[in-house]
Amino acid sequence: MNAQMPWLLGALVALTLATAMLVPTAPATAKEISMPPLSRSTVENACNRAGGRDYGVRDEGQEYGCISRNGSVNCTTDGQCVGYVSDLLPVTANSIDAVLGLGVNAGPIKLGPKDSRVVPQPQP
Repeated sequence: MNAQMPWLLGALVALTLATAMLVPTAPATAKEISMPPLSRSTVENACNRAGGRDYGVRDEGQEYGCISRNGSVNCTTDGQCVGYVSDLLPVTANSIDAVLGLGVNAGPIKLGPKDSRVVPQPQP
């Protein structure tokens, strides 16, 4: 039995190392997005639409912003704002809607019912 101990110990160490390599690493860091000045009411409205949690929007002497599932917006008392999103999320604009995830993955928009009487014109 003692002759098998080094082999079992080596197998256990190898299994432990393999498992450690499969464990997810720490989440990606946030990227900072410069934003135009935003009023308190703009932040509050966008936050409500995004289903986020706003803070400081009703207190004029306090910093304000919003935290949503997709990102956050932090504004100073004079309205200068910065957005934060995960490095893994693509953000194509510096708008509050883009940072908070409004309109992202909204899916196709149905323009209207198909009319069978409308047919393409033949090309000459």
